[in-house]
Amino acid sequence: MRIITRFFLFIAASFGLCLGIAWITLPASADLSYYTEKASDYRVEIIRDSLGIPHIYGETDTDVAFGLGFAHSEDDFATIHDVLLATRGLLASEYGYSAAKTDYVVGFMGVWEAIETNYDEQVPAEIKAIADAYADGVNLYAATRADEFSRFLFPVTGKDIVAGFTFKTPMFYGFDKILGELNDQRKTHELAKTPPLSFQWRETQDLQLGSQGIAIAPHR
Repeated sequence: MRIITRFFLFIAASFGLCLGIAWITLPASADLSYYTEKASDYRVEIIRDSLGIPHIYGETDTDVAFGLGFAHSEDDFATIHDVLLATRGLLASEYGYSAAKTDYVVGFMGVWEAIETNYDEQVPAEIKAIADAYADGVNLYAATRADEFSRFLFPVTGKDIVAGFTFKTPMFYGFDKILGELNDQRKTHELAKTPPLSFQWRETQDLQLGSQGIAIAPHR
C-alpha cells in the first residue's frame, strides 16, 4: 500500500511540476500602452453613419490604414484575432489540437519562411508603412481589451498583415478545399485537362469557381 501511495504522490508531484513549468514558460501578457501613445502620430477621423458604417478620413494613406485597422477591430475583433493567430501558426495554442491542421498548413505553405526571407527587401517601403499603420490600429483597440486576446499574439506587426495575405489569398481560390480533398483517402480524383482549368484536381467535370460578390450602385 505504501508503494502505491508513493507512486501516486510521485505522479501528482510530477503533474504539478509540469503545470508549474508550463505556467512559467507562458509568454507574459503584452503591455500595449505604447500603442495608446503612438495613436497621436496619426491624423485620422472615423465617422459612423446611421447604419454604423465607418467613414474614415485621414491626411495620408497610413492615417487611413490606421483608422481602418481600428474600425475593423471595433466591428469584428474576434475574427481578426483568430485570423492573426492562424497566420502565426498558433491557432492550436488557443483552441487545442482540433486547430492544429491549420497551423500545419501555415508551415506546409512556408508562409513565415517567405516573409522572413523576402519582407525586408521585396516589400515596398510604402506598403510596409501601410501594413504597420493597420497593425497599430489593431493594437490600439486591443490595448482597451486586455482580457479578450491571446497572450501568444500581441503586439501585431506589419509582417503579420503581409503574412496574412500570403496565407489567406490562396484560400480564396479553393486551395484549402483542394488540399483537404487530396488528403481524403475516401475520395478519388481526376485531373482537369481542358484550359483554363488545366492541372486542377476535381471530383467532377463541373468545377465550381467563385468566392465573394460585390455590388456597386449605378451612380458609382
